[in-house]
Amino acid sequence: MSCTLQGITSTHNYYGMAHGVQNSVIQNVASTHHYQYGFYTTQGSLGHGTHAQYNTFANILVGGSRWNNSSPIMFYQSLVADWATKWSGALLTTTSLESAYRYGIASGGTTGLGLTLSQVGSTVEYRAAASGASDARVINASSAMNFNDAYVGWVADSVNTSDSASGSVTSFPYNATASTRVSATNAFDFFGFENSFRNWMQKGTSFSSTNSIFRGALDSAGQIADFRLSKADPAANLMFNNTEVPLPGAGADPTGNNNGAFIAGQNCPAAVRGDRTTTTNRSSGVQDTFLLNAWEIIDDEIGDNDGLCESNEACLYTPNFGAYQGHGDLQTCAFQSNGGLTGITMWGYTENGVQP
Repeated sequence: MSCTLQGITSTHNYYGMAHGVQNSVIQNVASTHHYQYGFYTTQGSLGHGTHAQYNTFANILVGGSRWNNSSPIMFYQSLVADWATKWSGALLTTTSLESAYRYGIASGGTTGLGLTLSQVGSTVEYRAAASGASDARVINASSAMNFNDAYVGWVADSVNTSDSASGSVTSFPYNATASTRVSATNAFDFFGFENSFRNWMQKGTSFSSTNSIFRGALDSAGQIADFRLSKADPAANLMFNNTEVPLPGAGADPTGNNNGAFIAGQNCPAAVRGDRTTTTNRSSGVQDTFLLNAWEIIDDEIGDNDGLCESNEACLYTPNFGAYQGHGDLQTCAFQSNGGLTGITMWGYTENGVQP
């Protein structure tokens, strides 16, 4: 309870993410390529007897998963009015909001969520209702917008001692079916990678959500995958540089690159002006106002170390959905208050995305 969770990427699992705590902030999440639901906010306890009430969700992307082979996103009853869930920033999905209707918004009504259904061109959206607490845009993107090329994907890793030079399929010393374990003389490198966004996965012929469902425990063979964002087609990659989705009527394509580039020493991108904020939705106590597209750098002896970017703190610019927010050198830009939060030192990465 009362925690901040941010910078989460969950991919290629049987289930995506399950959340069941109170009075918390969940920010910059990407959950894709799952066999069933992408994001599950539970009415049950998850082991501690509470419901997912009074939470603030900011900049959430769910898509490319399969629920009954059709719907990529699943919410549960924490969306109903008396649970006081607040959504801010952008929530993007793909192909269908069917199970959002079925398991959340329809059962609780759009009033409590603070979002109303509307049509903008060929894009179906939920937008903030005048009397609602939420200020998110829930975008049901077209079926052409998939997440197959969102990540770098399969790679050869020169640091990992168990990977082949070509990055081809490698046999694991643990076989889930036979329940054979790693022995002291047959150690396998599950920890050494060129960067922290890599991991072993079950083998697959492609990196899509339909052709390669990587479910459950590791099997007898696998490959290393890199979950940094790919620059192969940034305009089609909804995870890339997209947390600042433009408001309807602005003449911008909601699937394009909408966050400004970070340029060291220049004015910070408009996505992190001091007035691009939201407020927490806790059940009691002081509500925090924080920047939507940045998070606090913790353990720097500045600020309150709750992870939220507030006045007089040092923060990181977060243009992307999920954990990856760039790489390379960290530099500062000139923060613009614009009548909002003040005294913020804004840092950002000099490189965003990986060119295949």
